[in-house]
Amino acid sequence: MMPSQRASVKYVPVSDGTDIDSFEEDSQTVFDDTASTSALPSKHESQPRIGHTEAIRRPWIIAIFLVSILATAFISGVGGYYYGRVAEKEQHTLDWFCTVDHTFHYRKGFALPPGDESQKYWNLIFPRGRGFIQHPTISPEPHGLAVYHQLHCLDAIRRGYYAAKDGVEPDHNSHAAPGHVRHCIDYLRQSLMCNADTNLEPIDMQLGGVTGFGNERKCRDIVRIMKFADKWRTHNQTIIT
Repeated sequence: MMPSQRASVKYVPVSDGTDIDSFEEDSQTVFDDTASTSALPSKHESQPRIGHTEAIRRPWIIAIFLVSILATAFISGVGGYYYGRVAEKEQHTLDWFCTVDHTFHYRKGFALPPGDESQKYWNLIFPRGRGFIQHPTISPEPHGLAVYHQLHCLDAIRRGYYAAKDGVEPDHNSHAAPGHVRHCIDYLRQSLMCNADTNLEPIDMQLGGVTGFGNERKCRDIVRIMKFADKWRTHNQTIIT
């Protein structure tokens, strides 16, 4: 009986790793043609590819940065221009009537008791329309100029003072009514603090204080204000009551 072919099979023990170098050398010859194309690029080989991507991105980053700067500059420029025009308009309005040099002198007629004599003084300082105006730019709707409201309140306090001095109870619908006088006192307080006149007044050493009369100061041009109020008046009433 012929021996089986199985008997001629030789079993080779599993390599213990001592001949792995020869295996790698043999296998490398099989994969040489594909290794250069299928293998992942090495660290050094990948650098040109990354640099190329960065080169593509860089112009876009620079362009976005420049556009952002230009947009910011444009918005700032428009905002600055608009703010400047508004500020210029407001400043122009504030300085519309300018300032003049003026000296205060005591005018007793304004402090007299209510009557025809004192009334003619007070009527002289109110324009036609009593300070109510309508102007196409600064006052499209009717408004009152504050200075004439303040003068009206001062006149009301004068009337209330003489009513109290004479022991006469004023009509509650009149300007001398207690409620109206109280309103005027606080309104004038706030008006004085709002305008905060900082003109320097010399001290009268004999009196030990200041009178406010006799020294030159800077004032708003009331004559110009009256002309403006008269021109843009809403009605023709002149007498204050």
